[in-house]
Amino acid sequence: MVLTRYMLPVLAAAGAALAQCEGPINIQHQGDAEAIAECSIIEGDVLIGSSVSGTLAIDGVEEITGDLTCVNATQLTSLSANNLATIGGKFELEELQILSTLAFDSLTEVLTIQWIALPALQSLTFNRGVSTVTNILVSNTGLTSLNGLELETVGLMDINNNRYLDTVDVNNMRIVNTSISFAANSRTLEIKLPNLQQAANMTFRNVSDVQVPSLSYVNGSIGFYSNTFESISLPNLTETGQALVFQDNMGLSNISVPQIIQIGAALNINNNPDLLVIDGFPALETVVGALDFSGVFDEVNLPALSDARGGFNMQTTSSTFTCDGFDDLRDRDIVKGVYTCAGSQETPGGLGTNADSSGNNSRSAAPTTFNPDMPTYSVFGLIAFLFML
Repeated sequence: MVLTRYMLPVLAAAGAALAQCEGPINIQHQGDAEAIAECSIIEGDVLIGSSVSGTLAIDGVEEITGDLTCVNATQLTSLSANNLATIGGKFELEELQILSTLAFDSLTEVLTIQWIALPALQSLTFNRGVSTVTNILVSNTGLTSLNGLELETVGLMDINNNRYLDTVDVNNMRIVNTSISFAANSRTLEIKLPNLQQAANMTFRNVSDVQVPSLSYVNGSIGFYSNTFESISLPNLTETGQALVFQDNMGLSNISVPQIIQIGAALNINNNPDLLVIDGFPALETVVGALDFSGVFDEVNLPALSDARGGFNMQTTSSTFTCDGFDDLRDRDIVKGVYTCAGSQETPGGLGTNADSSGNNSRSAAPTTFNPDMPTYSVFGLIAFLFML
């Protein structure tokens, strides 16, 4: 009886302590955060309420197996968790209008990062650096760089509408498993991924520089749209599984992809008004999809091309452009799809548009369209047909 009388309070206290370490845990003020400071692991989610204001420190906790979420805490200025190393679920921060400090000195692993509408957040204090993230979305923040995200492998990475973001330098990133996308950030954004070797899909919009010197294979598509750089080099890229696109890049004057051999879908080079010579594909042999060029270019060289399986469209405003070499590719059945080639076009169009027959009247650059699926007739066949009438 005596033993039972002493053990019951001990067991009750232990049960209370255990309950405090099991989620969901709701934090409405600093006292709630201090109540879980003895928990090295939180089993479940931690939810920071919208009424939290000022500074919030979640100290002592080393792992959260679920989500860490804070939404609409419009008066929160600082969020820290100095011992937290792992977030097993989503790290979600949204609509935190005056949050200016995010300090997670020990954080290295997160399943998903989702940060949206953090306009006062200019930098991250992540001293060890997050190296493992499956998915990451950073949108509409005040961040000027992504220092603190030392990613090695990422699934999906979407960085958009961060108007002050002018540097992304992720030295350790080697593989992108799903997609990586940059759009509508600072117009001066420079992206450096020096050790990235393989990616599934890549999209770059509105950036001033892209450096991916180690990239050798993209098993999906890679596209460059509305950028301001003058030159783009993909020195080690040998193959894409799907399309390769350069479109609406106003300052682009040079494209260099010297080792690419095969493009698994379309090669699109459209509306790059400073691109006068396209000669950066010396090893390209196979384009599985369409080959679609339109713009102001004077010259196109594809010396190794031996198999273009989709449609072929080449339209330019230039009066000096010649189609002779490409007519020869068509005649030798290297170009197998619908064929259009024309210079002196007022409004050069993309694949599926008709060339303007009033363009250059020289044989080499006059508009030529050929559809291999249309029936053809020999002279003798026509004569035989006439005798049948």
